[in-house]
Amino acid sequence: MLNTSEYLELSELLVEEIISLPVSKRYKELQHEIDKSPEIKTLVSKFEKAKSAYEDVQRYGSKHHPDYKEVTQQLIDAKSSLFQHTVIKEFKNCEKEIQEILNQIAVYMENSIKVDYPKKGSSCGCSGGSCSH
Repeated sequence: MLNTSEYLELSELLVEEIISLPVSKRYKELQHEIDKSPEIKTLVSKFEKAKSAYEDVQRYGSKHHPDYKEVTQQLIDAKSSLFQHTVIKEFKNCEKEIQEILNQIAVYMENSIKVDYPKKGSSCGCSGGSCSH
């Protein structure tokens, strides 16, 4: 059985492997590009303002609010403009690919260490009658 520091060391190795993947490197490049782009900053700002206005409408009347349709359309337009930007699209695709890798690792780990407990009422090898498993 490994001690805590050995588990941490193995985790760090796994993280280093994931970070070294081409998709992870591209993700970081795109993040840097997003952070430096005035155009994307403007799109994000418009989206955040539209989202805030939409949340206000939801709090104060929802579909019955007089500005509901207009604010909803502004949110749809701002979101579309942001998420259709080529850099954002590629960034989101990288994000999905990395998430899928993490999901696959989690499933592999779960399947590799799965413990089957005896079903209630079955014999588990405990002596003394009542079994706590």
